[in-house]
Amino acid sequence: MANTHRIDDSAVQWRDAEGGRQGSHLLLMLHGVGSNEHDLIGLAPYLPTQLTVASLPGPLPWPNGGRSWFDVTPDHSTDTSKISASVAGILDWLDARPEHFESVGVLGFSQGAATALQLVRTDIDRFAYVVALSGFVYNGGGENDAALAARRLPGFVAFGTADQVITAEKTRATLDWAPDHLDLELHDYPMGHTIIEPELEDVVAFLQRQLARTRA
Repeated sequence: MANTHRIDDSAVQWRDAEGGRQGSHLLLMLHGVGSNEHDLIGLAPYLPTQLTVASLPGPLPWPNGGRSWFDVTPDHSTDTSKISASVAGILDWLDARPEHFESVGVLGFSQGAATALQLVRTDIDRFAYVVALSGFVYNGGGENDAALAARRLPGFVAFGTADQVITAEKTRATLDWAPDHLDLELHDYPMGHTIIEPELEDVVAFLQRQLARTRA
């Protein structure tokens, strides 16, 4: 990747696993556009204690004072330069971690979900699973998609039936792509562009199953 958007390590928000980070299972959290690293970390108290949780800041500034992972793009855009640069920054940040983690999963919301899916499309062997909430698959950068499909990476994909933010076209594209490229658990909820309690309960159950697989 020619360009890299660096992750500000000093801004990362952590919740350490019970027993500490070393040798634990890492869950990356990627916030939505205009938000920041303090957002999704609020879910950490509800997540399995075996997980070390790291909520990353988007590397790009957003006009409202928040952060983003890439510019908002038209549905048909295949310009992957910004999202690829952010993916490169996340992978570099992971490479530089001093801790050893038993596994790494990634959870994203909205634009963070698109970035999470692009991460597993880029480095198909790095991640144990992906959780994409109210997001979409990016329309471009699928050079490794055939290999990802063969791997059958566990994926939890959820969307709101009343979501007014993610376009219907992007949702349809994601629903077409995900079953062919992930070992998919698909959910829809009667909600807008948000996270609701039943969805969080389903995410926690999914994470617990992934942790059980690592112990099997």
